Amino acid sequence: MSEIEIRNLTKKIKDRIILNGLNLTFPTHGLFVIEGDNGAGKSTLLGILGMFDNRFIGMYKYRGLDAARLSYFSKLKIRKDSICFLAAQGNLFRDLSVIDNLNYVGGSNKSYNFLKDIDFSSRVSGLSSGEEQLVSIARCLKQNKELNLLDEVTSFLDDGKTQQVMYLLKKMSETRLIIFASHDERIIPYGDRLLHMERGHLHD
Repeated sequence: MSEIEIRNLTKKIKDRIILNGLNLTFPTHGLFVIEGDNGAGKSTLLGILGMFDNRFIGMYKYRGLDAARLSYFSKLKIRKDSICFLAAQGNLFRDLSVIDNLNYVGGSNKSYNFLKDIDFSSRVSGLSSGEEQLVSIARCLKQNKELNLLDEVTSFLDDGKTQQVMYLLKKMSETRLIIFASHDERIIPYGDRLLHMERGHLHD
């Protein structure tokens, strides 16, 4: 069974077509990169795959479950148990410390090399944008979710940190599905498959 199956997926906002009849399947594991310019529809697609947006035409199935037929609470449970969605700005509690943010989601606090220069007692509000992205990535990964949707999460990272993050994501994608939307060309070599999004269309 595929992890994700979409058929003729279309998203419109007023008269503007954001996603135009997408047909695609993703397996249960692997690292897939969706690249495209700002406004191409990458974030919109991730929002639908993460079950945050149900205002679309067509079919989206997650592990055989038709998203359009699921109740609000069923989708909420799937997100809680199986999906990590991480946007570029992250979702950290800025008045709490780094360690409190990591502990908030449960799971084991693994040692991530890319966090070694960050003081875990520091408040998130005192971190740089790049450090915030690193903590957000670590918090997402430590939840051990089956589906990980990452949206432009390396935009503030230098080359060294990007390499560390992508090496880890590549390793973890052996047992889980990671879909990474970005226009950061540095991550392209790590993908098992590269998809280009342009004007609501996806192609290899």
